Order: sequence, then structure tokens, then C-alpha cells
Amino acid sequence: MGNRCVDHADHHLGEHQRADGHDCRTGCSVCPGGCEVGCGLDLVRVSTGNGTRVEPTYDPRVTDSPLSIWRNGQFRSYVASTSLTGFSFSMQMLLINWLLIGVLHTSADQVGIAHAIIGVPGFFIMLWGGARADRVDARALMIRTYALAALPPLVLAAIHAGGALSYWAVTLTALALSTAIAYAGPAHAAILNRVSGSRVQEGVTATMALGFLVQLLGLGLAGQLDRIGVETVLFAQCLALLVGCLMIRRLQSFAPHPSHVHDSVLASLLEGFQVVMRDRLLVSLMSLNLASMLFNFGTFTIVFPFIMTQTYGGDAAFLGWMLVLFFFGGMMSNFIMLAFMPLAQPGRLFLGMQLTRALIFVLFWIQPPLWVLVLATFLWGLNMGVTMTTARAIVQECSQAAYRARTLAVFNALSIGAQPFGALLLGWVISVFGPLDAMLPGMLVSAAIGVIGIAATPIWSYRSSEAS
Repeated sequence: MGNRCVDHADHHLGEHQRADGHDCRTGCSVCPGGCEVGCGLDLVRVSTGNGTRVEPTYDPRVTDSPLSIWRNGQFRSYVASTSLTGFSFSMQMLLINWLLIGVLHTSADQVGIAHAIIGVPGFFIMLWGGARADRVDARALMIRTYALAALPPLVLAAIHAGGALSYWAVTLTALALSTAIAYAGPAHAAILNRVSGSRVQEGVTATMALGFLVQLLGLGLAGQLDRIGVETVLFAQCLALLVGCLMIRRLQSFAPHPSHVHDSVLASLLEGFQVVMRDRLLVSLMSLNLASMLFNFGTFTIVFPFIMTQTYGGDAAFLGWMLVLFFFGGMMSNFIMLAFMPLAQPGRLFLGMQLTRALIFVLFWIQPPLWVLVLATFLWGLNMGVTMTTARAIVQECSQAAYRARTLAVFNALSIGAQPFGALLLGWVISVFGPLDAMLPGMLVSAAIGVIGIAATPIWSYRSSEAS
């Protein structure tokens, strides 16, 4: 380990001491593949006129002080970019569902097929994006991808204005946008470690909390599409992506690790899979999260809109406000968790929320009065906020720096890949048994995830190195 640390003498005094005086004997994350323990210092190779040099991606004097993460200019620019792009993407779910269900009156099984068409390619695109993100400048990759992602909303706006809206017009333009999201996602996620410094849990939670906040704003705007017009919502979606690109331009350029520059995409991708498969904690977490996303987020994606519109007879505004309430719950859970960061055992929260979600699904299944429906939606949002944040925080903490984008790509690809299959399956359940009984699979699977995770995986006993 010492020999690897010595290679970065510009930022280490002697063999193990950081330039700011921090004792680095517990390991150094700059070393290829990461050292055995990790000290939290994340360095990056920066291109210069004379080659490359190694620099810290944050100022230790800032990131080690109270409330430091908000004083970090790179982190603020990162959060601004995720908020703006998240604002655009949050409109997508309501737009697709309302245009297909409320405007085109598409059947449940056809809506499920549309979600599968939109989401399944994202599984492969995200893996490819993760392999690319470890081999190129992640900042440049995101700028190009999000700029192109601004085009599909404009195309759909033109189609709608011309009176040619159809099932395939909605599906294919949504597919184009989801492809861009999937490709840029691993790069965007991997940069978070670099701009958060030693406060990874806080960075993840703050980003997720603000992500839920902008989703509220995006859904609130999209929910008014009957009043302000579909074209207005689509133009806002496009504008948010373009401004997000400007925020990404403010981030530091991140040169790839030299050992990965000449690797083929396939070799790089396989190497990332091998890294994940060697880690029992990551394999366990990703497997259970896959099942959770299949029946939990799948339920939210397709069952929830049908319950709101068909069982309770809601219009676009009602569906929009219920989605706002859901994401408000997710935002609140993340802001609450920020007060307790870093969490010593985030895996226990992840598994505990699986068990409580089964109880929340019971409330939907019994077709309660409206006030109970509102309460259950808020509680589901709280629950989802905790599970998504704790799962991602564990992956971000455990992933090795040299393989971080690929590790996150596998995690996100499994999550995104599960959603369309869940929507396809649950769309069929809705068409055969109705929206309410489509809550049963998620109810049973959530309980099983909690029990299996506690009894048979290392997730329950995982302790965060950041907390120690």
C-alpha cells in the first residue's frame, strides 16, 4: 500500500501523510482500485498543457468543517446540475402516464408494454455509459448527452401541436429521453464522490433530498398541463436540461484513470461486473434492491396512476398532486436523515423500510377513504426516500474509486432495468385482477426482502467506515 501512496507525493508528506496534515495511514482512495480501508481523500488526474497532474477534488480545509459540504463550490454546482436535470426528468413520468392514460385512453397492458419499451434498453445503455464514464472525461460526456436529451421534448411538442399525438409518438420520444438519462447517469453519480470529499453519505442524502424537492416542482408544473398546455410543459423540460448543461460546465474536468483509457468498453464492463461479484455485500444489496425496484417502483410506476385515475376517478391535477405528496414524503425523509449523518448502520434502515412498506401497501389494497389514501401516499414517499438513499449511499461508500462509475452503473442498471419489467408484469395483473389487487405482489415481496436481508445477508450488520 505504501508504494502506491508514494506515487502521489504531491499530496502526501512522507509515505502516509496528507498535505494538510491528515494522517493517511488507514489507506488512500487515490490508489488504483482503492486501498484496503480508505481515508476519504479522493484525488483525480487533471489534464494540463504539460500532461496530467493529480489534484484533490475538494479542499480538505473546507470539507472537514461543519456544514462544509454546502461551502464547497464544486458540490453546489453538482447539486444545481442534478436538480435541473432532475426537474426535467421528473416531468417525464406524469407526462407519459397522462398522455397514454388520460389523453389516448390506452389500456393497462399497453401502458405496461410502453414502459417496457421505454425502460428495457436503459439497462444496457446504462452499463455502456458506466464503462465509458471510467474511460473518458465524465463532465464532457454529461454535457454532450444532456444537450442531445433536450431534443425529444421539442419533437413531442411539435407532434402534439400538429395534432398527430399517438401511442408510438409518446413511447419513442420517451425512449429517446430515457436513453440519454441512462447513458449519463453513471457519470453523474460517480462524480458525487469526488465533489463530496469525505462526506459521501451527506452528499448522497443532500442530493437525494434536493432531487425530491425538484421532483415536487416538476410534477407540480406537469400536473397543470391541462391548464397551461402540453407544449409549455415540454418547453420547460427542454430548458431545464440546457441550463443543467451550463451548471455541469462549471464542474472541474475529470480525466480518466490512465489504466482504463485504452481498455475496450466490453473489457471495462466485464471488469466492473467482476468487481461487484467479488463483494458479498454489494451482491446482496443489489439483488434485494432489484427485487424491491421490480415490485415497489414498478407498483409506483403503473399501479399507482391507475388507482388514482380509475379507482378514485382523479384527473391529471389529482394525479399530479398525489405524486407531489409522494415525493414530498421522500424529500422530508432525506432532510430528516441529514440531521443524523453519517449513519453508522444504513443497511438496517434499508431492510426495516422493506417491512414497513408491506404494511403501507395493505392500506392501498383495502381501498381506504381519501384521507387514508393521502396518508398512505405520504408514508410511501417517506419509505421510498429512505430505501433509495440508504441503498445508494452503501454502494457509493463501498465502491472502489477506479471502478466507481461501473459499480454504480450495475446498481442503477439493475434498478432501472427492473422498473419496465415490473410495469409489464403489473400491467397484466391490473388488466386481469384490477388495480387494487395489483398491490399484492409488492406487499408480499417487500416482506420477503426484509426477512431474507436480515437473516441471510451482511446488509444488517454492515457498519459505515464514514461513521467511524
